[in-house]
Amino acid sequence: MKWQLTIVLTLIAAGLAAWLLLNSVDTGSLSRCQGELAPHRITDLTVLRYNEQGNPAYRLTAVAARYYRSQQQVDFEEPQLQLLAVPQVSWLIQAHQARLLKKQQLILQGDIVGTSLMQRSLLQGVRTEQLQLDLDSGALSGDCPVLLYGEHWVTQGNGLQGNFNQRVLTVLNAVRTHYDGQP
Repeated sequence: MKWQLTIVLTLIAAGLAAWLLLNSVDTGSLSRCQGELAPHRITDLTVLRYNEQGNPAYRLTAVAARYYRSQQQVDFEEPQLQLLAVPQVSWLIQAHQARLLKKQQLILQGDIVGTSLMQRSLLQGVRTEQLQLDLDSGALSGDCPVLLYGEHWVTQGNGLQGNFNQRVLTVLNAVRTHYDGQP
């Protein structure tokens, strides 16, 4: 009778072990898989980056950000970028969304407004819908309609290229400028 009870208990234990093996999930492989597919989400983000001389180059804030490890990119919601790279030159650029690629390429999208933070600047602001900015060199480009404005003038065009660090912006294609003669 003992050997029959031992056989029954062994069969029950083997059956239970088989059931557990078939219905369990390898949590180690699941976390590795989710780490590759699911983004890491951060809220209320502030990034301050310094240049090679140890001076602040830019400050990037966002309501939220998602980091995708497999693509090595970051998507930002409601980003605000303050460029500080050149002495006495400072810009605040706001957009609805932005994507930072691994080579410091920031692609801004949706109601982009760039505002000069310098007093007495001839160019006070820029508006467009899409802009690509190299955060290392300050080079920028965009092929959407663009509006540049100052105190008594407005320039419109269908594209933009230039460099914030070199203080150069060029409006491209179908350029129109309107001047207001008031001092």
